[in-house]
Amino acid sequence: MHVDDDSNFLITTKRILKQDAFQVDSASSVEKAFAKMRKKKVDAVVSDYQMPVKDGLQFLRELRAKGNDIPFILFTGKCKGDVAIEALNLGADYYLNKFGKPETVYRELAQGIRQTVKTKRLELALRKSEEKYKLIFELSPDGIGTLNTKGIITSVNPAFYKQTGFTESEIIGKHLTKLGTLKTKDIFKYVKFAASILRGKKPSNQEFDYVTKDGTPCKSEGHFALIKEEGKTTGLLAILRDITERKKAEEELLLYSEHLEELVKDRTNKLTEQNIRLKRLDEMKSRFISTATHELRTPLVSIKGYTELIRSGMMGEVPKKIDELFKVVERNADRLSKLTDDLLDQQRLESGRLEISPEPLQLQELIEEVVEEFQPFIKKRNQVLNVQVPTDLSKVMVDRTRVGQVIINLLSNASKFTPSEGNISIKARETGEMVEVQVSDTGMGIAREDIPKLFEPFPDIPKPDFTESSVGLGLSICKGIIDLHGGKFWAKSKGKDKGTIFTFTIPKRRKLNERKTQYA
Repeated sequence: MHVDDDSNFLITTKRILKQDAFQVDSASSVEKAFAKMRKKKVDAVVSDYQMPVKDGLQFLRELRAKGNDIPFILFTGKCKGDVAIEALNLGADYYLNKFGKPETVYRELAQGIRQTVKTKRLELALRKSEEKYKLIFELSPDGIGTLNTKGIITSVNPAFYKQTGFTESEIIGKHLTKLGTLKTKDIFKYVKFAASILRGKKPSNQEFDYVTKDGTPCKSEGHFALIKEEGKTTGLLAILRDITERKKAEEELLLYSEHLEELVKDRTNKLTEQNIRLKRLDEMKSRFISTATHELRTPLVSIKGYTELIRSGMMGEVPKKIDELFKVVERNADRLSKLTDDLLDQQRLESGRLEISPEPLQLQELIEEVVEEFQPFIKKRNQVLNVQVPTDLSKVMVDRTRVGQVIINLLSNASKFTPSEGNISIKARETGEMVEVQVSDTGMGIAREDIPKLFEPFPDIPKPDFTESSVGLGLSICKGIIDLHGGKFWAKSKGKDKGTIFTFTIPKRRKLNERKTQYA
C-alpha cells in the first residue's frame, strides 16, 4: 500500500515497482488507505510524511494503536532527522528519502520493502514459536527446567513445582546442588553427569532418585538437551518425568511374577499328576469296556442261538405264551449285542483302531438296500419315507458296511424321534467334489444349544417319552466313520417340534483320513 497526496508520484512509484514484480495499491490519504486495507490484506505500507488531514506519523500511530504491526516505511523528502527518529520510535521499520536519483531511490525502496517484509515474517514465526514453546512449557505434565553453564537454575515450569513441592523463590537462582532435591550420596554423580553433557557428551536418558520438600523419596526419568545461542552452549534443558508410581508398579509386578511362576509351577505339577491319573483311568475304562464287551459276546451268542433253536420247534413244540417270552429274550439279546458293538466301535475310534475297507461304490445302490431293509419299521410306525436319490451319482470309495451303518443309524433316529404319521426323507446329490447325503424328519427337533452335543459320546440331551432308551453312541460313531472317509457330518434344526436335518459328505475321489484309517 503506497500512500501519498501527490497523484503523479503515486503513478510513477506504482509503474516502477510493478516492473520489479511488486503489486502496488495506492491511496491519496490516510483514510482512503485504511478503507482499502479493511477490504484487502497488504504486506507492507509505504507512506509519505506531509499529507493533508493526517500525516504519515499519525497514520503509523493509529496502525500501531490498533495492534497492526505491518511493515511500515516512511518514504518522504520533506522532513528533518528528528521526524525519522520519531517514526522509528513509533514502530516504523524503515526510513527513506524519496528525493534523489530515481534509479537509486527506487532500487533502495524495493530492497527496503523486501527486507522489512522478510524481517517481519521471521519475527512473526519466532514469536509463534516462542508462544508455542511457552505453552508447552507451562502446560506440560512433566517437570521442565533450565540450568546455565554454572549449574544455576534459570527457569522451571509449574509441573516442576508440583513434583518437588518447592516454590519459585526456593528454586530460581539456586545451584543444582543447593536445591535439596538430590540425596547427598547422589550429588556428585548427577553433577558429573550434567557437566559431561555441557562439555559435549551426547545427552542420554537417565533415571535418578530425588526427594520432595517434605522428604518423600521419589524417582524420575530425565531427558536432556543442550541450549545453544549463536552456536555457543549457554545451558542445559531438562525434562523430568515422575516415574515413582511406575517403579512401584514394576516392583510389585516383579514380585507377583516371581510368585506367579511358583504358582504356575505348582499348578503344572498338579495338572501333570491329574493328567497321569486321568490317563490311567481312561486306560482302565478302555480295558474294562474291551473285557466286558468280549465277555458279554460269548453268553449273548449262546442265548441267541438257544433262543432261535427253541423257537424253531426243533426241540419240540413251543406253546404260544412261551414263544412270546422267548421273543422278549431274543429282542433284548439283540439290543445288548448292539450295545456291545457300539461300545467296541467307540473304543476303536478313540484309540484310532477302527478299521474300514474302502471299495468303489455307487451310493444309490447302498441307500436303496438300506431303505428296503428299513421299510417294515417305517410302516409299523405309520410314517412316510420319501427317497430322492439320482441313479447317476458318481462312484465313491467307501466301506459298504460302515457307511450302511451310518445311513441305518440316521434313518433309525429319524423314525424314533418322529411321531406316528410323520414324514422322513432321504436325499442324495453331488456338490462339487463331494457326494452329499441328507436325512431329514418332521419330528421333535433339537434345541440350538444341544446341537454341538449331538456328536459327543453319551450326550446329555432330553428325550421324549415316546422314544426307546439308548446309550447315546450312535451319532458319535457315525461322525467318526465319516471322518475316516475324509467327509464331513453336521446337523441342523430350527428348534423344538420343527424337525432335524442330518447331512454327511463323501469325497468323489479317494481322500481318506490316513492318520486314523486302518485297513482290514
